[in-house]
Amino acid sequence: MSPHLSRTLQFRGRLTLGVTALALIPLLLLGVLSARQLQRLLTAEVQSTLRAETENFSDIVQDMLAEREADVRSWSEDAIVRGALLYATYKKSDSVLSVLQRRY
Repeated sequence: MSPHLSRTLQFRGRLTLGVTALALIPLLLLGVLSARQLQRLLTAEVQSTLRAETENFSDIVQDMLAEREADVRSWSEDAIVRGALLYATYKKSDSVLSVLQRRY
């Protein structure tokens, strides 16, 4: 190989490397920025979904507790249970409460 041809190949190699580097740097920057933006969007979406599910679950629990409270209030208004509390006779009220508990 002649020295001129050797220098030309070295110049071509350096030029190719430089152009490749100049082309890859913006692509890498774009990839990093896109990944960060996608991560932010996904995080916001997951947080929004979790917030909605938490509110839904909270509503369900509150409804369930309100229903249980209404059940207990209705049980306390039962004549047999009231009589048992007034006269300290719990056998009959225990059987009524067990029936009510099985029913609910």
